[in-house]
Amino acid sequence: MFTDYAFLVIQQTIRELDGMVGYEAVGRAEPFVDLLADSGAVALLIGEEDNLTLCKKKAMSKVALIANINNMKMRRWSSARVELQSKLAISEAKDGYGFILANQDPEIPFDVPIENIDALIRSIEKYGRYDLAASVTAA
Repeated sequence: MFTDYAFLVIQQTIRELDGMVGYEAVGRAEPFVDLLADSGAVALLIGEEDNLTLCKKKAMSKVALIANINNMKMRRWSSARVELQSKLAISEAKDGYGFILANQDPEIPFDVPIENIDALIRSIEKYGRYDLAASVTAA
């Protein structure tokens, strides 16, 4: 049903928008990443329940993935847990470019401790840099 109905509407809507589109599949995106990679979107927002390794393979460098820190769980995690989850996600999906670490949804709840938001930002700065010199050398 997704292929016959929803995907066609998604594809048509993205084509009609002027500019770059990031598509958020509410719920699990993993079963549809290969299709959504051809939707015209430049990025897909996926959730923590989606397997980053499989999604990365299915995206086949056609579309960037934005994921995967659960913004609701950040409310009760320690800053150390936020850093660990960030590091794990980055190490799992960083290879081959096309990965942006972010909270799962477009917003962070107001009751997420500022220390946890800071830990997310610090983790990205610490673990999330691509080595541009190595990629130029390899090319």
